[in-house]
Order: sequence, then C-alpha cells, then structure tokens
Amino acid sequence: MMDERTREMLRRMAADVPPLSTDAAMLTRRARRRVARTMVSMVVAFAVVAGGGIVLARSGAGRGIITPTPVSSGGSKGFKEVSAPFADQRLRCVARIPTVLQPGRPTGVTVRFENVSGETVSVVLPKGSLDIAGHTGPAFGFRSGPMRLPTMLAAGDSMLVPIANPTVRWSGPLDLTVRCESGEVVALPSVRVEVAVPGPNPDRADAIRRALSARPGLLDRCMPNADGSARAGALTPPDPSLPPLTARCAAVVTDEKGFAVVDVQIVAPADAPTVEFADDLNQIAFPGGDLPGDGSIALVRWRIIVTADAVIDDGICCEAAERTVAGAIHTLAPSVFWEDGRWKAAGEAACGGISNGFTWISVCSR
Repeated sequence: MMDERTREMLRRMAADVPPLSTDAAMLTRRARRRVARTMVSMVVAFAVVAGGGIVLARSGAGRGIITPTPVSSGGSKGFKEVSAPFADQRLRCVARIPTVLQPGRPTGVTVRFENVSGETVSVVLPKGSLDIAGHTGPAFGFRSGPMRLPTMLAAGDSMLVPIANPTVRWSGPLDLTVRCESGEVVALPSVRVEVAVPGPNPDRADAIRRALSARPGLLDRCMPNADGSARAGALTPPDPSLPPLTARCAAVVTDEKGFAVVDVQIVAPADAPTVEFADDLNQIAFPGGDLPGDGSIALVRWRIIVTADAVIDDGICCEAAERTVAGAIHTLAPSVFWEDGRWKAAGEAACGGISNGFTWISVCSR
C-alpha cells in the first residue's frame, strides 16, 4: 500500500503539476536528495499502479459540492480525432478531443498510440503533453502527463498514453494542441473547441463565500475579507498536535463566461514578504522565479469553479511552492492535503530546501 505522501504526489501529478526541478544551482544538497527520493517514489508508484497507466485523483466530497471524477469521455457533445505518425512510421499517435468542454471538469482529452506496422514495437516511456491557448493568450502551457513504463506493443494493437488533463477554468473558444513523446516528439494539429456557458455569472461576493465553504476547516481562523482581499490569521492544523502556523489568506475571483473561478491563496507565515502568485507556482519555486526573503515560506492555492447554482470542486490539492529552513538537523514536517471532504496531515518531508509540496512549515522552525 502506498503511503499518504506518495498518494498526494500522484494526486498532484494527475492535476499536472510539473515535475520537480533538479537544477543544482537552485537546490540545496538536502533538497536535491529530496528530489531524488521523490523521483524514485514516482517510478515505484507507477510500477504499482495497474499497467503503469494514467493515475487519477480520488475526489474530495462535500455537502452541496459537485466533485467530478476525471473520465476519458470529456464533454460528451462530440469529439474530433487528430493523428500523426512517428518518424519510423511504425507508431501513430491519435488524440481524441471533445469539441465542447465543461467548466470545472477535466478536458477529457485522451491519447493513444497505435502500432500500424506488421511487427511488435517497443514503446519507450510514452507520454502526451497538452497546450491550451485562449482568446487572451496562453492558458495552459505544454505540460506532460506521467510517463508509462516501457512496453511492447503487438502489431495492430493500441495503448492509452497518459496526458495532462487539467480542470477547465477558461472561457472558450480554446485551441488545444497535443504532443506525443516516445523517444521523439510528434506535434498533432491544433483543435479549436468551445466551453459550455452554464448560465448567468454568480455574484462575486457570493462566489467567494460559497467557494470558501467548499473546503472547511483549514481557513476557519484565516478567512479572507468579503471582497476577497487578504486577511491575516492562523491556519487550523489538521492534526491538533501540530504547532501554530500563521498566514495571510485571500480569494481572487476571475469572471469567465457563465462562471467564476475563485483562486484561494495562502501565504505562510503571516509576516512573510509580499509575493505575487504566478499562474503556475512552479515558476516561483524553481528556475525562472524566486521565493522572497530567506526564511521558511509557503505559498498554497486551490481553485474552485462557481456557477449561479453550483460549486464545482475537482478535489485536488494543492498547487504549492515552499522553502523551509530547518531549525534542527533531520527535522521532518508532515504533508497537508485535502481528501475525502477534509484536510489531513500525514507522511513526512525533510525540512530545508525548496519544493512544490504543502507541508506544515512551522514544524521546521521548532
């Protein structure tokens, strides 16, 4: 059985958080060891999952909250298939893309490799990556799904290939582009899709209130102001034995066509330097960005889709970037995550270094 930390890592990968960087210039020696352990855990985890196939998160549950299960059929209002062969003409990559996406649901894009030769073919570390461009520019840059282990594909057979399947949080039309990888990269033609408009937009203040109610507990003592602006407080520990952790908590609303995206943002501790959340927190934690100051700091976010009559929570937690400074040698802090309708703390991570985990960082300074 996989431990909680490994399961949370797989949840993040299913949500398409890009892999940890191994850039030595940006990581401490301890952080590099942590990256190495994480990579080993990834390989082991995918070997355990049936066939090394796509890993999907188990959705959180909550009263009055839609918790969609990621499925391959997507919007179910029609599909378009695009394909291209690899250079040796033995394998063909085929992407099946819904023509209408649903806000708050996974895109539903699937990718398969077909052996169009007359002999068995070795497929090396197959995976797909997805790019989404909106009317205002890039929305979701090329990000890969988890790789499958190498496999043999018999003549005439096909196999599903993991691909990033992000939650739809953009208005249409959108241009989706798939790339396929197995020793080389094959780019498929872009497909323009629409995004369903579920109805009138919700009131912004009401959208914030409903989104915050979707995941109760952690922010009970750190609720943003009614307009979503940041308020200082303290996070409620999932485990009462954990030390206090102060924070600034905000909720940023983006109005799309027929729905609102509520971006819940946490900066801990409360006296951490001012920081602007990038669209992708990996840009802050690793090369290309920076975490301010020199002490322990955690940036955590999750996004909730709110319509006039529904709150849609994909159940995935969380996008995060943090730097911890160990107060003692070999200090370990638990990972924090949302699962089965509540916040939990389990597993352990070594303090000291940069990561994309959400750990209870106040443990590191005890």
